[in-house]
Amino acid sequence: MPEEKQKKLVYDPLVEIINFYSTKKSDAGVSKAQTATTVEERLKNRIIDGEKKGLEEDLKQALTSYTPLDIINTILLDGMKVVGELFGKGEMQLPFVLQSAEVMKTAVAYLEPFMEKTGDSQKGTMVLATVKGDVHDIGKNLVDIILTNNGYKVINLGIKCPVETMLTAMQEHKADAIGMSGLLVKSTMIMKENLEVMTERSIKVPVLLGGAALTRRYVEEDLRAVFDGPLFYCEDAFSGLRVMEKIVSGESLETPHKEDVLKLPADSSAETIKRIKLVRHQWNKILDYISDEEFIRENTFGRWSVRDIIAHFIGWEKVTVERLQHLMKGELTAIRRFTEEDGQKFNDRCVEEYRNVSRLEIMDVWNETQAAVIAQMQQLKPEHFQGSLEEDSVGAIIAGATFAHEYEHLEKIQARVQMLQQAVAKPSSGIKQRSNVARDVDIPEIPFYGSKIVDDISLDDVFPYINEIALFRGQWQFTRGKMGVEEYDQFVHEKVRPVFDSIKLRCRNERLLMPKVTYGYFPCQSEDDDLIVYQDDLKTEKLRFTFPRQHDGHYYCISDFFAALIKS
Repeated sequence: MPEEKQKKLVYDPLVEIINFYSTKKSDAGVSKAQTATTVEERLKNRIIDGEKKGLEEDLKQALTSYTPLDIINTILLDGMKVVGELFGKGEMQLPFVLQSAEVMKTAVAYLEPFMEKTGDSQKGTMVLATVKGDVHDIGKNLVDIILTNNGYKVINLGIKCPVETMLTAMQEHKADAIGMSGLLVKSTMIMKENLEVMTERSIKVPVLLGGAALTRRYVEEDLRAVFDGPLFYCEDAFSGLRVMEKIVSGESLETPHKEDVLKLPADSSAETIKRIKLVRHQWNKILDYISDEEFIRENTFGRWSVRDIIAHFIGWEKVTVERLQHLMKGELTAIRRFTEEDGQKFNDRCVEEYRNVSRLEIMDVWNETQAAVIAQMQQLKPEHFQGSLEEDSVGAIIAGATFAHEYEHLEKIQARVQMLQQAVAKPSSGIKQRSNVARDVDIPEIPFYGSKIVDDISLDDVFPYINEIALFRGQWQFTRGKMGVEEYDQFVHEKVRPVFDSIKLRCRNERLLMPKVTYGYFPCQSEDDDLIVYQDDLKTEKLRFTFPRQHDGHYYCISDFFAALIKS
């Protein structure tokens, strides 16, 4: 591909979205930054809203009353703190977090020339990298932006980074911590290997781990067992910021197990709402690793399917709303109680009610039901929350029907997903059990040996295969949050789809995306878990692939689907 064409491909759809909204911002009317009465409020709101227009004028005014560092530490970072809270609650989308971070970066760049030069003014230093074998870096780069904007020095080593490179950079820059990121399940195993290397060398620098495939339980139990230094699970970029603040402050780095907290009743309505959202956030992450087929299949993650589990969550959340309504009216005798037998029958009815509902539909119902619980909790007075019903506190009853209950199931799902995916990721461990794939199958004649390239593929044939739900919600992070179904659909139609359509149009007009397919036929035979590919003479081994085999069930292995080598 010509060099100029290659350069055109180097752009990020998230940046495209940010650029799109930066030109549309004024269409929505007057922003909070424009209506705020004080310069402090205007600057804070510019960060929260991602609004650059008028930023320089406000910074000039603020400099007449504050030092540059005071503006950063007491005004701008206060805005970023709000952004972090909104992002953590699912009320701000990732593209807008990046937009806020860009405004913060612009403000800091403007203020830098006015700062007194006092040598290295960074709070602390982190070496940050995506681990070996993984090319995903959106989350890692967001950590870089957030930490940098908060006064930390980040040595970003990029993707596919070996542990040796991280350790060398740590020593060279005298880093306070190492951050490892990875999206793939295989990356969690690489992280474990990296930590084992560090333990062997008695390196005990704090390590922060993040990535969609990680679970808190895996970090706290499996990975902590192989590493002697402080180890932290960071569910998002702002978690990494909080950990770094703890590291550089000199606080104790003993890390309490959050699982225990999520199994206990909260002490207030606000804390209950926070835990409901936190557990739901973790559910959303693990659901990304469960296919639509697995979502409805029974006996994969237990007796129930994942759909069944969510169905009974919905039932108990509806009961919670009903209970809270009666509680606030003082109708204590109307509050439903359940014996163990009653509870089981209720679960079965919930499962049956949603038996034939699609994944998207049941997730929408769960969103709505959970929003109803939170809305009811927000109306609950402190005296109601601190009360009791029979022998249980109101807080305990709510926890048992919402976050603590859902977290208990989440742990089981997380453990099962981790086990299943790591079993697939591991190389074959000598299992000789073969699947029952038929061997007496006629091998069709092939049209040619070697490979061919197809390059006349229309983008109109490719674009329909893009999974828009995965793209919009998963990659671009335009989640529903508190929006209802119709409101979210309208948001996608008016805000997200125009960006998507403009990117597709740009791909066509500027020939940024030119699909090609290479396919071919090669002589091969299988030998146990190996697939042997031959040279054109049909007998000289050219290369050999070793595939993993299922450890139970069908014992499938890819090699089973090719003709077996006949041994003499």
